[in-house]
Amino acid sequence: MAASKRPLDQANGQLAAVGCRWRIREERRVNHYYVRGTRGDDRGKSRPARSFRVDEPGDLERLTTALLGWEKQAQKRHSTLHLASLELDPDIAPKGSQQTWGWILELYRPLLAPGGKLSKQLGAFGVMGEGGYFSKRFTPQTVVRTEHLEQFGLYTVESLKLNYLNPAVPKQAREYSRSGFADAKQIVYDMSKRGIAAATPALKAQLKLLRSEAGVAPAAPRFMPTDEEAVDWIDQLMELDPFRGKFFAFVYTFGLRPHEVWHINSFPGEVNVENICTPNVIEVGTFEGDEETKTGFRFAVACPAELIDRWKLSDLEVIKGWHEELLDRHKIKTIELSDGQTIYANNRALGSKVAHWLNNKTKPDMEVPVKLFGRIDFTMKRGQTQKAPKKGRVQAYTIRHMWALRAKRLTAWSTAAKAEAMGHSESVHSKRYLVEERKADKLRSLIDATAPPVEVIPQAPAEDDGIAKLRKAKGLLDQGLITQEKFDLLQDKVLGL
Repeated sequence: MAASKRPLDQANGQLAAVGCRWRIREERRVNHYYVRGTRGDDRGKSRPARSFRVDEPGDLERLTTALLGWEKQAQKRHSTLHLASLELDPDIAPKGSQQTWGWILELYRPLLAPGGKLSKQLGAFGVMGEGGYFSKRFTPQTVVRTEHLEQFGLYTVESLKLNYLNPAVPKQAREYSRSGFADAKQIVYDMSKRGIAAATPALKAQLKLLRSEAGVAPAAPRFMPTDEEAVDWIDQLMELDPFRGKFFAFVYTFGLRPHEVWHINSFPGEVNVENICTPNVIEVGTFEGDEETKTGFRFAVACPAELIDRWKLSDLEVIKGWHEELLDRHKIKTIELSDGQTIYANNRALGSKVAHWLNNKTKPDMEVPVKLFGRIDFTMKRGQTQKAPKKGRVQAYTIRHMWALRAKRLTAWSTAAKAEAMGHSESVHSKRYLVEERKADKLRSLIDATAPPVEVIPQAPAEDDGIAKLRKAKGLLDQGLITQEKFDLLQDKVLGL
């Protein structure tokens, strides 16, 4: 069997396949890539690409994508693009005593912009952006000091703001086991990597020690309703707030991420690929690209299919009109990158808007008219504290998660098929949704291996398969997941009527 190619060889293969005039190479004991010209005035010339590090996951892919984009630009008539003009180097950092907050925030601006290296980590790095903590707390001329970063790492941003306005207000220490402290630590480490002198090795070691000593905090409680409660809730929304009722009907029926509802391209009954037509599937994202949704184009399938009829999701005239209204009310924003690629820039904001439809502490009047409550989901991997409330508001993502739990309970679909329908990898699906199933398998194996021999006692005849199916169908009928008509047809078939 031929050995698999190195990632670098694969990247250069991509460049050669489209006739790109540049190639990527590495040098020993150097931690960044180089770009070499192969034809024209750039032939034989080489430049360091210091913005793209060998030890940084994803940088080789980013550099390859950038070179492919620059090649398209270079092929245009009157283009003056050449090796020396490619943006391969970061801005040269000034000496530590001259590094100001203005310079640092400008350094992070392109990294945080749509398509930038940190654009998908705004939850952690938002404090580095315009309107973030540092831009409000320090003037652009203020020289960055280690104390600034130490205070940011040790204390909550809210308490630092209050203490700055009134020094008599005490600063509140962060919980070192929580994600907020982990984000602060990540920012300090990132600043150190980018040559910011104030992010000293001693400060990094201090934050690392605090994090390791604190351990991992218990997971925050996630509240899960029953399927019957969720279906009843959507029924009520359809009456009181049809616009948002249809929205959550799609999330629940097809297991969509909230922002993916904006990117539905084909509705139930519309999907037809090479004369393969199924009324239970929708199309999410665009096949030609992968920036519309978290993982790009996919088909999503209803579970169970009866929900499509229950909420009239295949009434194309009504549903398409509703979707156009959704796109008009809350617009999708796009941006074109320097390499000519167009990406969607506000998926995160759209998802946040949906989250506030369910729970908005500052503007409760903007919430949906009917609240959805659930009980703690104790199948989470890290357990809960005893003080956690038994009942609470359901999050938008939980409604998506319910699809996976339903599919495991009601269908015989493979893990790969369910993962494909949800738009993530099979390994992610297994880790997230099959924890209890794997635990049960391990327990059964242990019992089988250690149990003493037992005398076989004759068993009563097993229940007829038809009766068993009828019992299961009755349970689905009671939950409102199948229609009375479908139950009656099954009953007639089982009883021979």
